[in-house]
Amino acid sequence: MNTKVEKPNVLFSIAEYGGGGNVNHQVEGLPDRPDPVNGQFFPEAYQTNMHEVQWSIIKKYPYIWGSYVWNMFDFTVPLWNRGGIPGRNHKGLVTYDRKIRKDAFYWYKANWSKEPVLYLSNRRLTQRKGPNTDFSLYCNLDNYDLSLNGKTLGKGVTGKSAIHFIWENISIRKGKNRLIATGYRDGQRFEDQIEFTVN
Repeated sequence: MNTKVEKPNVLFSIAEYGGGGNVNHQVEGLPDRPDPVNGQFFPEAYQTNMHEVQWSIIKKYPYIWGSYVWNMFDFTVPLWNRGGIPGRNHKGLVTYDRKIRKDAFYWYKANWSKEPVLYLSNRRLTQRKGPNTDFSLYCNLDNYDLSLNGKTLGKGVTGKSAIHFIWENISIRKGKNRLIATGYRDGQRFEDQIEFTVN
């Protein structure tokens, strides 16, 4: 990427950015880019990674005075047939029925909101292959910890922004696994947890 600013006094906005993600489509690791026209498998992790990368770049450049996430909610597009749901654009941060806030929703909440956020992403990936996997946490609290099956994993490495923490290549056991994140702000304790199974 060319970072040289030819006209530093010219400000601009990004009118629309984002990507599709179906919460019923889950995959381990970084998924391939789906076919944007006819693709039927649009894993949520694809959308999540796209927003993580896009926002981490946008926030670095002060001459971008505004940017607009596309879109808050999944919405109807009658002639579409992609992403596993006919007639649906699934680029929203929240599902069409407003019931599920996708991982990308919490990515922005942790980056933008002053409200406490402690959120384990990839939480709908309930079946993992093993013997190793990665974990991702969004956290804007003063302190945090992550434990797997009762054993602390220590601090994660900083991911794509200051609220993003990653643990890579973590050993997991066959059967049920429980991942628990805890954090603190002003003496108040917060917790988030997920369970997944390794066959």
